Amino acid sequence: MTAAATLDEPLLALDALTTCFDAREGSTVAVDAMSYVVGRHETLGVVGESGCGKSVTALSILRLIKTPGRIESGRVLLEGRDLLALSETEMRHVRGNAISMIFQDPMTSLNPVLTIGQQIAEIAMLHQGLPRRSAFNRAAEMLRTVHIADHRRCLNEYPHQLSGGMRQRVMIAMALICAPKVLIADEPTTALDVTIQAQILDLLSELQETTGTAIVLITHDLGVVSQMADRVVVMYAAQKVEEAPAADIFNAPLHPYTVGLMAATPRFVAGKTGGQRAPLAEIPGTVPSLLEPPPGCRFAPRCAIAVDKCRSVRPPLLEYRPGHRAACWRAGETAGGDHA
Repeated sequence: MTAAATLDEPLLALDALTTCFDAREGSTVAVDAMSYVVGRHETLGVVGESGCGKSVTALSILRLIKTPGRIESGRVLLEGRDLLALSETEMRHVRGNAISMIFQDPMTSLNPVLTIGQQIAEIAMLHQGLPRRSAFNRAAEMLRTVHIADHRRCLNEYPHQLSGGMRQRVMIAMALICAPKVLIADEPTTALDVTIQAQILDLLSELQETTGTAIVLITHDLGVVSQMADRVVVMYAAQKVEEAPAADIFNAPLHPYTVGLMAATPRFVAGKTGGQRAPLAEIPGTVPSLLEPPPGCRFAPRCAIAVDKCRSVRPPLLEYRPGHRAACWRAGETAGGDHA
């Protein structure tokens, strides 16, 4: 986490961003009026179950939504400049330069027939106009920066010759070679063992301290969020249901869905024979279909404290504590106080 994070003049701001996918059965709103801001040097954690819209939001920021998907409305402001109003040529200068993204699976994101050096150097040649030799030197420097020991040899290797952790480091090097202002990390530790996960997270923290890059960290792993994030946005069924400083999310969550996520996190408890894993809680039911979402709160069918109003009227996102907002008719009551 970074103490220097500031939201007075946000670096990145999403304003009612809505993304839809058209199908034979009808139109699905995959991201529903999403709004959040990211401050300079800040790490924002975006959490929620698979399919809630986290990755689609990230792809919408970069305007990488392909047909039958489309960005329906809203704004994506980078230092006040609306990325959705740019031409495709202008947007190509933003991708990789001002905003970079680490995708979920480095094996499918890397080109299997090009060497690591070719793939990293290509970015420097395209976005920074470096000649080939300088671009390869820059690529080697970035591999050293992400702690790949034999970085010169790695330049000439192919993705299949590297371990999962090494490929993830390569993806980080590619994302940071142009010193972007914002780095979107989509499940950066998925499929890595615990030791490598910790190394990758430490690396991201170290690079953020060095470069000052803001990070949008997309994950379903609350342990990763607790270690990395300054603030947290919780998504459920394409909508933002809670937003708060990370400490508030973990110590005093307001939305029943967030409470359920916390309860479903594996944890160990002390016992006479040493530590043992506590029983996992579960959230009953399933995520509603986005083709026909419930009319009120989308979590109401699974919520143990839902009342009739929850099932019929969509709750607004209200501030209950400074910087802590939730979309829940019972949040103020369960939090023991009135909303702001």
